[in-house]
Amino acid sequence: MTNIDDKKEITEQIKFMINAAPEELFRIISNSIELYIKSAIAFGIDSNITKENLNIIKDMTKIILKERKLLKKLESNISNENIDDIWEILDILEELNERTYNSYDDILKEIEIACDIKDKKRIIKQGKPIDSLITNEEYTKLIENITLKGLEKKRN
Repeated sequence: MTNIDDKKEITEQIKFMINAAPEELFRIISNSIELYIKSAIAFGIDSNITKENLNIIKDMTKIILKERKLLKKLESNISNENIDDIWEILDILEELNERTYNSYDDILKEIEIACDIKDKKRIIKQGKPIDSLITNEEYTKLIENITLKGLEKKRN
């Protein structure tokens, strides 16, 4: 594969990830809105369970916006020297997103069950925040280091 082909392929993958993110966001947000209504009916609008749905919507929106920003930054800093690093970052982001989405899905499932059986105690608070782009700055630092390397290589 030539360097041009490598750049084209990685650019296509980044664009795919940018375009796929809103689909996941919509799926989780629509599920969360449905459960927001359900939990408001079951437990009241001021219930922590009802508020948790709003937090999920806020968190997912922040995650998607940050991911898009970082992906665009990666895309604009592709160089022949950092293609392998960018592929590695994309793999890390995909794994992170899958874990993040699964974690939020699990919370939403628990909220749905709690609403169905009208049992607030069903929801177990997590001990630590969900590992995501908004809770762990290491991912952002990793991407910034890669883009800095790419900028340095482009200048030389």
